[in-house]
Amino acid sequence: MAKLQGCDTPEQAERLRGAAVGVSRAEFPPAGDGEVYWVDLIGARVINRNGIDLGTVSDVISNGVQELLEVRQDDRVRLVPMVGRHVDEVDLAARTVRVDWEADW
Repeated sequence: MAKLQGCDTPEQAERLRGAAVGVSRAEFPPAGDGEVYWVDLIGARVINRNGIDLGTVSDVISNGVQELLEVRQDDRVRLVPMVGRHVDEVDLAARTVRVDWEADW
């Protein structure tokens, strides 16, 4: 949730419907333990348990139930559920996401 400066009533907020709003990454508070900001995943390499490079995170999509990592490699797109069953480790310093996901899925 966010509140925009100078936008104090529902009527003022309604006038902004459809407007693009941006926040500098530097303004984000630190992520909590076990949490990560989606924007920090973009560009990370996705590697499975067999050491196979599955591609690069190009987007994170919410399907309402869970988030999906959109992983692109050449002309192939994989959607990997961002859940503990499939995501073993997110290493932001190394820009990698290690997953339990096969290359032919």
